[in-house]
Amino acid sequence: MRHQINHRIQHLARLGNWHYSAGGDRLEGSDEACRLFGLPAGAILHPRKLAERIHPQDQAALQTAWRELMNGKHFTVELRVRDGESWRWLYISGEAVDADMQAIGFVQDIHARKQRELKLGAQAQQLALAMTASGEGLWDWNLAAQQVSHNAQWCHLLGLDPSHLSHATDFFIHLIHPHDRPAVQARIGACLQGKGSYVSEHRLRHHDGHYVWVLDRGDVVERDDAGTVLRMVGSLSDISQRRAADEELRIAASVFDAQEGMLIVSADQLILRANRAFGEICGYNSARLAGQSPLLLRTGKYDLDFYNGIWEAVASSGSWQGELWIKHQQGRFIPVWMTGSAIRDDSGAISHYIVTLSDLSQHKAAEREIHRLAFYDPLTGLPNRRLLLERIDHALLTHQRNGNEGALLFIDLDNFKPLNDSYGHEMGDRLLKEAAERLGQRLRQDDTIARLGGDEFVVLLENLDSEPAKAASQAEHVAELLGSLLAQPYHLGSHIHHCSGSIGIALFSDSAGRADELLRQADLAMYQAKTAGRNTLRFYDQAMQTAVQLRLAQEHALREAIAAQQFVLHYQKQVDNNGVATGYEALLRWEHPQRGLTPPGYFIALAEETGLIIPLGTWVLEQACQQLARWGKHKDSAHLRLAVNISPLQFQQDDFADTVIAILQQSGATPERLELELTESLLLSDIAHAADKMHKLRKHGVLFSLDDFGTGYSSLSYLKHLPLNQLKIDKSFVDDIMHSTSADAIVRTIIALAHSLELTVIAEGVETAQQRDFLLANGCQHHQGYLYEKPAPLS
Repeated sequence: MRHQINHRIQHLARLGNWHYSAGGDRLEGSDEACRLFGLPAGAILHPRKLAERIHPQDQAALQTAWRELMNGKHFTVELRVRDGESWRWLYISGEAVDADMQAIGFVQDIHARKQRELKLGAQAQQLALAMTASGEGLWDWNLAAQQVSHNAQWCHLLGLDPSHLSHATDFFIHLIHPHDRPAVQARIGACLQGKGSYVSEHRLRHHDGHYVWVLDRGDVVERDDAGTVLRMVGSLSDISQRRAADEELRIAASVFDAQEGMLIVSADQLILRANRAFGEICGYNSARLAGQSPLLLRTGKYDLDFYNGIWEAVASSGSWQGELWIKHQQGRFIPVWMTGSAIRDDSGAISHYIVTLSDLSQHKAAEREIHRLAFYDPLTGLPNRRLLLERIDHALLTHQRNGNEGALLFIDLDNFKPLNDSYGHEMGDRLLKEAAERLGQRLRQDDTIARLGGDEFVVLLENLDSEPAKAASQAEHVAELLGSLLAQPYHLGSHIHHCSGSIGIALFSDSAGRADELLRQADLAMYQAKTAGRNTLRFYDQAMQTAVQLRLAQEHALREAIAAQQFVLHYQKQVDNNGVATGYEALLRWEHPQRGLTPPGYFIALAEETGLIIPLGTWVLEQACQQLARWGKHKDSAHLRLAVNISPLQFQQDDFADTVIAILQQSGATPERLELELTESLLLSDIAHAADKMHKLRKHGVLFSLDDFGTGYSSLSYLKHLPLNQLKIDKSFVDDIMHSTSADAIVRTIIALAHSLELTVIAEGVETAQQRDFLLANGCQHHQGYLYEKPAPLS
């Protein structure tokens, strides 16, 4: 009885059950299941036999379901089974019930439902085709969920991908052009309040960024019992072409085909149209400029704030005009005179702008030609006398303000007249052009080269050293370089001509601030050079000429002395309060071949100016460290320290600390016996970097003494930050301690300061017993001076 009831229930529900046994690879089903599969009641089948009854298009779905079952997973599948000459849709579900692959499931007839779904799908497709043919986009707004749905045509109109489209109401609202958004929201609000259907013409943002004009219509289709709007639907049409046509009619009313370039620009600052004259000015196809921003023509000479300022001026005052540069389609820059005007609609809002351009290229070229003829030599293109005098005036004013020296070089070509006389002016002109090119090769950007006429050139040098002697040396260096360039052979076609230059030099400081006077002085100096034999140079001031020659001779001699190792070290003893030697100071001397032993006052300043102090200082350190290493090998001298003076330029080298460390390592000297003497001015010029170098060397054991203490700007604030070991009282104070109460007070203060900072203090220049006794009585326990020993070579 129960079996009959189950059978009847399954038949009424058109639902059958099945059982699969992997051991026998057999499939059994209830009577209803067999009927649905098109099999006789009680049929037992191999699964592959059943698969032969499945629609070919559903075989893949069946295989996927079977793999799920074999993997012990639940599966569901919809497929078609042969039913006579037709096919029947079935829904099959199943799952494994034990590890031996026993599986059960059910099968249900879903043919009627599938037929309804297919019919509805076909109807929906027909409706979609009809909407697509009409070009209408549809939207459906669910106000309760605040979501909007759109059809494919709506998405296509705006270039949007339906699969990535947001359905949030805010997304839809933000597609509306900002200028149109308030009016659209007001119309929708009126519709929601029951004040009629919603109709609006406005702009929506396309996916690529431009705006599309649309006709948007809609109405409320569903409310709840309280009258609250639940749903609103509508349609969307693209009216861009109609709006463009309307705009064209408005534009046509304006005078457009003028002789000057003209643009019609939208309120959004996009080009609507450009006339033919505009295209000729900027090189663009005027028809292709539509939709482009006028910034297409920007040159980079102005920033965006400049252009925004123009639009703001037009919007506020109605117009703007001015000169600016635009970029041609080929990349060159064009000067134009631009005017901009705002056109407003009936409501007073700006509907578009009219921009006109006039090409100023010819006008500018004429201005440049006038300027060139007035200020430049037509043959060489160099500044002429008029422009040169203006630049000299400006340079002299700058010299008076900042104190930097300058010079004027007056150049006259030697042996030029015979070339002109023998081969004609054309050959002479070729030589003058080449001479001008040679002179311009080696000058700085701030310098000026001019041609006065004939074979006379002038070079204006600015921003030289503020010290006249150094400036003269710099000017002489440039003059020698230019002279060597001019003296090289000139290849003029098949003819080779030899020419040189006589150069006169005048410094700014000798001109009394007058350009004509400076030019006259340089001219006179040039004639002195001519008189001296040509291909040479002369300064206007003979005393300056002598000074420069002396300085150059000294520099040359100093370079030769370094190369020939003409320098030696003398040593002066440093003693404690008992007169016992604690160390020495190494003092540099020059054994000049003619002048004999030369003190440092004669050559140290020159070595600093020329940079020769760096190799010279390195040599002194090497010699001093080698001497320390020799002392270290003997018990009676191993305790001695050796003090070495360090020049500011030497200390300022980035690798100074590394150089000292390398010299110590190479020589084998004990770092704790090397004492570097630094001056206050050296430290105060850049105390942070000085401290870094000193700390680095102090970590290796090197000692530091502050030389000439008290002569500069002594300050506790910097002393406490530096790794000093010793303060050195300057000889000038020691000389006066027996004659000046202020010197006495300064010496006592230095000694007290050193003790408070736990530094040793040494006095230099001690020459009398009275000086020694005063220093000892006031706590200065270390001395150096002629009283104990004069500097001398080590015996």
